[in-house]
Amino acid sequence: RHFYSNILYVPAYRAGIAPFGSWPWAYATTTNNWYLSGAVPNLQDVGMIEVQDVSISGVIRRVGNVTGWLGWWTLWGRQYPNAITQLGYPCNLDSCALMQVNHAQGVRIVSNNVEIGSAMQGGSSGGPWIQDHGIAAAGSPAFTAGNWVLGTTSYQYLGTPSPQILGASIFQNAGYAGHGFGDLWNATCAHRVGNC
Repeated sequence: RHFYSNILYVPAYRAGIAPFGSWPWAYATTTNNWYLSGAVPNLQDVGMIEVQDVSISGVIRRVGNVTGWLGWWTLWGRQYPNAITQLGYPCNLDSCALMQVNHAQGVRIVSNNVEIGSAMQGGSSGGPWIQDHGIAAAGSPAFTAGNWVLGTTSYQYLGTPSPQILGASIFQNAGYAGHGFGDLWNATCAHRVGNC
């Protein structure tokens, strides 16, 4: 495990270009389950980072007001197998400089994690797994509005033949295994007025 204190969020980064600027971190937290063990697969290998608001053309802006928002969904593994869109910056593809997209379906559940096939490797960790990614078509049922983050890339099996297998913890509600995704959400919301 490694803990960093120089976190900078650069949304839509592409080969040295930062179309939405950069956003310094203000607060970070992770689950007790991951902090105490660091093992993967892990019941809750998730963390949350609050980024600072920044001044754009003299106006203080929240990152979501500039980039848009994704929702999140706990317990999605109960609807397994879901079709998801995985995003990440894997260093084995384009040297970590371009965001990669993978469309996949869960292949199995292991220790509260769903696994998928993907060519992405190291560097893609923390990238979102999104259900119904994109803009809903006119006339779509309400439940397909989508853009729900279901998990974030946590681990891969080394030395396996292509395609690689990646896993993501299923987001759990507050109180799960002593500290679930819901606990992180509540702590981050409480950290600063207006966070949520």
